[in-house]
Amino acid sequence: GTTVLVVVQTSPDVFTRESLTKLRDVSEAFAALPDVRDVKSFTHSSIPVRRGLALSMEPYLPTEWTDENLAKVKGFSLNHPLVRNLLVSPDAKHSVLLVTFADAKAHPSRAVLDEILAKFTDAQHSYQMVSLPLVENEVRERAEHDLVIFVPLILVCVFLALAVYFRSLRMILFLVINLAIHAALSAGVCALIPLDSGVYLLALFPLLAAVQLTLLIHLGSDFRDRLRAGESPGEAVRAAVRSVFRSSLFAALTTIAGFVALVAAPGAANHAFGLLGGACVALGCVLLFTIGPVLLLILHQGLRAPGESQLERGPSLFAKA
Repeated sequence: GTTVLVVVQTSPDVFTRESLTKLRDVSEAFAALPDVRDVKSFTHSSIPVRRGLALSMEPYLPTEWTDENLAKVKGFSLNHPLVRNLLVSPDAKHSVLLVTFADAKAHPSRAVLDEILAKFTDAQHSYQMVSLPLVENEVRERAEHDLVIFVPLILVCVFLALAVYFRSLRMILFLVINLAIHAALSAGVCALIPLDSGVYLLALFPLLAAVQLTLLIHLGSDFRDRLRAGESPGEAVRAAVRSVFRSSLFAALTTIAGFVALVAAPGAANHAFGLLGGACVALGCVLLFTIGPVLLLILHQGLRAPGESQLERGPSLFAKA
């Protein structure tokens, strides 16, 4: 279906030659874009005019922009009940331009639209875009801004919590490496599967990281407890996998079912979120019992018994687990 882009021009007075010229040029620039079906503004609109017993469509603005003609247009636009507040604000400082695109999914990017308006912006004239499809761009910009602030803060908090809980650099590396592998492969899955997810897919990755971290902590905690009980790393890994396999598999399956249930909800973004979320959780479960045990063995290679490690010497982050 079609989509409409609304552009608001702000100037000291819309009904001046300079402002109307700007509005006309902006309208022409948008009309030249591909897939534009129609452009409506003061300079690109028609009104019905009675000619005898018939009506004819004539340009909204007169051909000659004299002071007298512009004053008549201003009075008509601000006072006539059928057009008042339609294309211009009551204070005559804001004018509306409507651009209709034939395909809602094929409208130009925000960067292209910003570039067009930047050419006409000056100290007296500014432009603001308002359109439902552009909400996605606004959400993306806001999310990118917030990620720069909150992601480092959250990572530091999570790292400190894990450091206090495990008190082992080996286990921290185990978690970080697994999460990095899962995040990279999940991003690849989302890129390979052609689903219309939009910007809202950004919310999926923190959720996937939380689910995967929960499963990894479950495995890592069991492995650590068995090392403390005196088992060798090989024995501890095998026993830990057997111990947490059923519960972790059940947790992963219920999470996958919750994601897939979103397919029943209306909207392409919900379908993509559900399918991609389910696929990435399933991938994480596979990594948990393949890459996970291998990394535990690699990171604890040479460790034989708790008496040979630094585990019981205190809560040092660099103690062997």
